[in-house]
Formats: sequence, C-alpha cells, structure tokens
Amino acid sequence: IVTGEFGAGKTTELERLHVTAIDKLLEDPNRPIPIFMQASDLTNGPLLGAVRDEIAGLGDPTRAGVFLLVDGVNEIDLDVASLEDRLATLLAQCPGSIVVLATRQQEELRGYTTVPLPPLTEDEFESIIAAICPEAQARALRPELEDALKRPLFAIHYAVLRRERNWNALHEAELVNSLA
Repeated sequence: IVTGEFGAGKTTELERLHVTAIDKLLEDPNRPIPIFMQASDLTNGPLLGAVRDEIAGLGDPTRAGVFLLVDGVNEIDLDVASLEDRLATLLAQCPGSIVVLATRQQEELRGYTTVPLPPLTEDEFESIIAAICPEAQARALRPELEDALKRPLFAIHYAVLRRERNWNALHEAELVNSLA
C-alpha cells in the first residue's frame, strides 16, 4: 500500500510501476498482466470480473496473474474489511498476482506492507522550483508554504504559476485553491 498526503506523488508512483510492469511483460510474456485502475471502478461485484473487463483480450488472469495497481482508495466510500476479502479472493483466483493500492493514510489492511511516500526535502523542492522557474527564490518563501511545497504536485504547480503568471501565494490554502 502506497500512502501519502494529497499531492505527494502516489498516482505518479503507481504510473511508474505500471510502465515498468508493461516493459517487463513485453520482455517476458509469462509475467503478470499489468492493470492500472481507479478504486471507483472496483466498488461493485467481484474483483475478478473487473479485472477481466479491464484486460479483455490480453490473457487469462487466472493463469498469468495480474499486477493490479489501484489508485484513489481513500477517494471512495469503500469498506476496508470488504476490500480485504475481495483482494484475498482475487489473489486466490489469480496465483502469482501482485496488488498495489494508493491511498492517503487510513486503516491498514492485514497482510499488506505500507510504504509511505516521504515529503520532499527543502533541497529537492528548491531544485524542482528552480528547474521550472529559475527566477523564483524558493528560499524567500513564506514558512506557511513550505509544508505544501514538500509535496511534488504543489512544488511543480507553484513553480509553473510563478513562471507563467508571476504569481506568489501567501498561504497553502491559496495554492490548494489554485488547483481548482
């Protein structure tokens, strides 16, 4: 389970894993079939049905297994215990499968490893901002923005707004609202 705050890079990390899994499948067709899904697509019925729909024509998940990446688990009303049971059933039906979930902090699922995405260091977010908007002075930021800029989404968004609009948010709330 990949965990992190809003904007920490959970979706990006799942996308990276998905691309890597596709590359590995192209090298070795016996590897599990990679699938990237939104949690909202898994709210009803057995997971195997949703998986079969998603990979129609790519192979039999009960033989090849799947590398299932599910984003946005926290964004839907999903009973964690029910999800645990459904995942256990899918893993029993599709031997050799791997499941990676992305969520903000929530209840832990039994038997799953949780990997929190760490915040960016000050040097990392300053490097991102400087790469996008060299004239921005990251060190001159108000302390109220530093927590937000430790998340990649906000560091990138801030730098783009500075470059394109000479925009300078004063508070994290302004930065969050500018995403809408």
